Amino acid sequence: MSKHDVYTLPPHIKTCMKAVTDPKFDAAYFGQPEVDEDEDERRTYYSGFTEEQQVAFARFNFELIGHFLVEEEWSILDFGCSQGFFVRYANDHSSSGDGEPRCWGVDISEWAIQNGVSEDIQQLSVAKGSLLLSRVPIPDIVFSAYVLEHMSMQHIVDLGRWIEQHDQIKMLIFRVPIPLPDTDPVSYWKNDDDTHIHIRPIDWWIQAIQAATEGEMTCRQILWQCTTEVTSATFVFRKGPYSSERDIAPWTW
Repeated sequence: MSKHDVYTLPPHIKTCMKAVTDPKFDAAYFGQPEVDEDEDERRTYYSGFTEEQQVAFARFNFELIGHFLVEEEWSILDFGCSQGFFVRYANDHSSSGDGEPRCWGVDISEWAIQNGVSEDIQQLSVAKGSLLLSRVPIPDIVFSAYVLEHMSMQHIVDLGRWIEQHDQIKMLIFRVPIPLPDTDPVSYWKNDDDTHIHIRPIDWWIQAIQAATEGEMTCRQILWQCTTEVTSATFVFRKGPYSSERDIAPWTW
């Protein structure tokens, strides 16, 4: 990473550049049935999700993205797609004009891709600590649900620079956990999962993404989902002018 890249990051965010130490997003991490629960000490927040729950989560995210689409045939990249449940759902419920899929997914987990439920997902490679994004299809929208909090700041910068370099990418929508006021910010989301390295407040995420994209992306809306234990936020970033009323329309949870 160049000195210029580091310089664009606010000082309190620049200190978060350290990488995660080789996280293993494998069958044990996702808590799959073939893992013996008595022997597995790495079960996480994601353990035991059934396919029915995965499909319900995919449906919710699909409807969320649809609320902000300016063009119905915009393509979507699911960044951190896991086994591809969202990708499969999106392509089952929509397609481009020529019948080709309009949603693809990438994930760093070899296990997730090998055990995927969609043919339109691929493994994301890392070399010398940086994400290799040159072979990733260029979408209209980059979507990510509860993934960026697992990524080192270096990888967030890699993603931001890639978004900034491609004019076709018009929107970034991502969902992340955020800390509740006056509480331990990792007390719930950490949950014995040390890959949750960024449980950050809203302003931190806005500054990080704007810096990572060289100011090309502007935060248009923040959506909240709050319980007594945890709060998560959905961020909607856009490039260019904002002429669609749907950019500022409320979302009903």
